[in-house]
Formats: sequence, structure tokens, C-alpha cells
Amino acid sequence: MSRGSRRGPRIVKASLQTFSQNQRGAVMVITAMTMTLVIALAALAIDMGHVFLQSRKLQGIADLAALSAAADLPNAQSAALATVKANGWPESVGPLNTLAQTGHYDVTLSTNSQARFVTATQTLPANSARVTLRGETPLFFAQVLLGRPSMTIERTAVATQTRLAAFSIGTGLLNLNGGVVNGLLSGLTGSNVSLSVMDYNALAAADVDLLRYVDALHTELDLTAADYNDVLKSEITMGKALSVLADQVSVNAKGPIRAIAATNIKDTKIKLNELIDIGAYGPQDSFAGAPDQAVTVKSDDVLNAMLALANKNRHVELDVGAAVPGLASVKTYLAIGERPNNSPWITVTNKGNPILRTAQTRLYIEASTKEAGGLNSLNNLLGGLLGGLLGGPKPKADLVTLPILVELASAEAKLSDIGCAANPADRSVTLDLKPSIGRVMIGKINLNDLKDFKKELPVSSATLVNLAGITVTAKSEIKLGGENWQKLTYTAADIASQKTKTAKTNDAVNSVASSLVQRMSLNVAGVDLGAVTSILGGVLGNVATVLDPLINQLLGLLGVGLGTVDAQVNGVRCSGAVLVA
Repeated sequence: MSRGSRRGPRIVKASLQTFSQNQRGAVMVITAMTMTLVIALAALAIDMGHVFLQSRKLQGIADLAALSAAADLPNAQSAALATVKANGWPESVGPLNTLAQTGHYDVTLSTNSQARFVTATQTLPANSARVTLRGETPLFFAQVLLGRPSMTIERTAVATQTRLAAFSIGTGLLNLNGGVVNGLLSGLTGSNVSLSVMDYNALAAADVDLLRYVDALHTELDLTAADYNDVLKSEITMGKALSVLADQVSVNAKGPIRAIAATNIKDTKIKLNELIDIGAYGPQDSFAGAPDQAVTVKSDDVLNAMLALANKNRHVELDVGAAVPGLASVKTYLAIGERPNNSPWITVTNKGNPILRTAQTRLYIEASTKEAGGLNSLNNLLGGLLGGLLGGPKPKADLVTLPILVELASAEAKLSDIGCAANPADRSVTLDLKPSIGRVMIGKINLNDLKDFKKELPVSSATLVNLAGITVTAKSEIKLGGENWQKLTYTAADIASQKTKTAKTNDAVNSVASSLVQRMSLNVAGVDLGAVTSILGGVLGNVATVLDPLINQLLGLLGVGLGTVDAQVNGVRCSGAVLVA
């Protein structure tokens, strides 16, 4: 082989060996390969981020659509579609598929929130909407890897209606005449209250938006980052609470409220959550102001409840004899017990609890009369007997006294149903009501025991007449039942007009004192009982006639009645909705 032919392969081999050992340019190759991978990963990250962002946006639209659908269940699908359209989903790769379903959201199910949405039935009516949105979102770099220009995304949201109602039980100051009310308010405030009948009429006519009142308290207390529950838990003086209330009422009612706010009770502190529970609104720090959100109550009801709460002694003694024509004197002792379970006076709720209760009440009245005709006849009968026995002038009785005790347990009310029809005029609220139970007696008590509600109050026979050792004693009792719940339904018109409805026991009595007198048993030593009964019955019958309205009026101040319960539905809200899944 020639030298030239041998040199050729050696040169090629050396060149290859040199090339393999030469590291110049290797970084460029590695960099090129790495950059390709980085760009691919970046492209994938950009696409994934875009898909995530679009998914979040789709979830937001689904949430809004579910809220719209739940607020208008009869038109859930169209409400959801309108919301989706209004939120401008990009349709470059196709429109959203929107499905709105109505059903019942059952909070009692111990499952995840999505599984609580069940098919509506007659016993579980539709109260919720579930909206499912499905659509495409475009891909950019990832379409090379996946071989498709877009990706399907789907999101679901469930919203349920916030069916809320506010209701209260009891009556206000409207049923009381000015003189009696002034006496009672003077006792509750520890001051001399002198308001006119015109003032009381203004209080009875003035509406208070309960939610706006709580909102005004929120501003007045200036609590940092506080919700309405915090506002109601805060202590506030009666003076400030009533001043804020005065700012919320019509001009004619401002003066009377401010006059009471300036009395001795002004520095007494109360917690308004013992009076008011605004339910689902409590965790909020502002109100959206929906058209049906207002919850109105009468200003005299609010005032009345505050004074009962602020009166720490819960015992009022007053002489209203001058206000009751035909009687020589009328001493009244009023004891106010606690509400069982400290339940509030008014609540906004969508459940049957808490139950609203009036306070336990004890009312003791000692009425005396100098009714001439009856006393003359009685004196002739008894005095003649004593004059014959003792000789000398005939003794005379100057007064006939009738003591009456009214002892009532609390009346109760709870929400039974809220009917949220599409037409606001067809909406309704049903309450379950239980009238107060208790007893009404002619008898004598120890006044020191009147305000001790922890023990039974003993009642003994009362002395009606005492004439030189001959006494006429009597005792009578009427027991009031109220063991069964009664349903009362309020239409939209009833709610708008603040109509009061009454549930009664089958043994409720209106003519209390008269019924007691008819049932009383007399005990007279040494005298013809028939004659005494006839004469004394006529005297006490006249007393009872004027006492009956007084008893009902005094109890009305505390919102209780004899075997009855009065209730109002103060507001209902059906349009609100809240996300639950």
C-alpha cells in the first residue's frame, strides 16, 4: 500500500478524535436543548394559569347566577341566563352551557354541602337553586402538546333563599288612658312622667325600622370593625338608646321619647340583645337595603320593652284611684318576672327557634269603695245586729275592699312557616302561639313575696268588710289554661298594615273581676249569709265593672293578657339569597 493511501485514514481518524475531544460550543448545544424545555414548561404554565384564571372567573359567574336564580325560583333558568350574559363571558370559542335547577337545601343533612341539595317535595318545598356552567377556554402553547385549541371547564354553585320574618307578641301603650300610663311610666322610670293622650297617640302611630335602628346604634357606638351582633351585645345607657330611637321616628313622636330619655332612668345600662335578635343579619356590618328588607315595629312597643328591661327592681307600686271613677282608692302593685331562657322581645329568624315569650307577670290590686247605697244597706244589716247585741250606737263600715291577684306565666310564639310566593301580594307568615296560663283570684297576699318568682305565692281569704269584730271574708279563683299551640296566618296585607291577631284559650275571661265576684265564697260569722251575699254582691259588682278595664289595661303595658296572646308580624323578606356551596 502506498504511503498516500495509508495517510488518508489516519487523517480522518485524527480529525474525529480531535473533534470528540474539543469542548468548544458544547454549552450552546446544552443551552439550546434546555431552552426548548424551559419554553415548553413556560408555555404549559401560561396555559395552566390562564385556565385557572378562567375557572375562577367562571366560578364567580356561577355564584352570581345561583344567587339570582335562588332569589327568583319560579324563573330560575332565565334569571341565571341573564346574570351570565351580564357578566360578559368571552364566547370566542363558544357560549356557556347554563343549567339552573331548583330544589330544597336541607341543612339538617350531615353530608357535604353539595349533597344537601335534594329534590323538592311537598314536605320539602323548593328553597334553593343549583347552577352549573360549562364552557371552553382557549389554549395557547399547550394546544401543540394536546392537539386541541381549547379545554372544557365546568363550575357549580348552590344558593338558598334567606326567608326571614320578624314578629312580636304583646300589646303597647295604645290601649291605656293617659293617667294610668303616666303612673306606670313614672314607676318604671323613677321620675314624674306627664305625657298627654296626644303624645301617646303619636308613639302608637310611629313606626320604627328595626334594622335602621340597629344601624344607627352601630354608628352611635362607633365600634371598630364590629358587626351588628357586637352592637347588640354592647352595654348602652337608656338615655342614649332612647335618643337614637327618637332620631328614627316621626316628628310628633320625638318629643315624648326624648322626655322619657331625660328621666332618672337615663343612666341605666341595658344590653339590647336581651330585647332584639336580628338573626341572619347579625354577622353583617351593613344592610343592602332590599325592597322587602324593612322590619317595622311601633315606637311605643320598643319603648315599652326597654323600660321593662331597664327597671331592675321589676316592681312598681302606684295609686291610680283618681284615674278610676267610682272608687275611693286603687292601689296597684306590679311585679315583672324574667323572660324564660332570656329570649329576646323580638327576633328576625327563619327557624322555629328561639321562641318569643312575654315576661311572667304578677298584678295585685286593692280597690276600695264608699258606694253609698250598698254600704248603707250593709251597715243597716250588720250594724243592726251588733247594735242589738252590744247596745248603744250602731257601728258603721266606711269601706268595702276588694283585693285581686292576677298571676300569669309567659305567653309564647314561634315561627311556623314563611310562604314566599313569586307575587309579593301572595306572601304569608304563619305563627304558632300559646296563650299565657295562670290564675286570677280574690284573696290576700304578702306583698314582700310578690316579686319573688322563684316560689309559689300563697293566697289566703281576704277580708272585705270588718265591722266591730264581724268580718266578711271571701276567696275566689279562676284558672287559665293555655297548653296547646294555635296557628295564626298573616297575609301580606296583614303584615303591611301591622295587624294584630289574638289567640285565646277556651277559658279566657274578659270580665275578670266580675267573674271572680260571681264565683266567690263568703264567710260571715253570725249573720244571714243570703242577705249579706245579695247586698255585698251588688256593691262588689259595681267595683268589678270599673276594675275590669283597668286590669286589662295594666296587663297590656307588659304585653300579656288573660288567657290570650296578641301577635304581629312586623316584616318578611323573601328576595334575599346566600351561597351555601
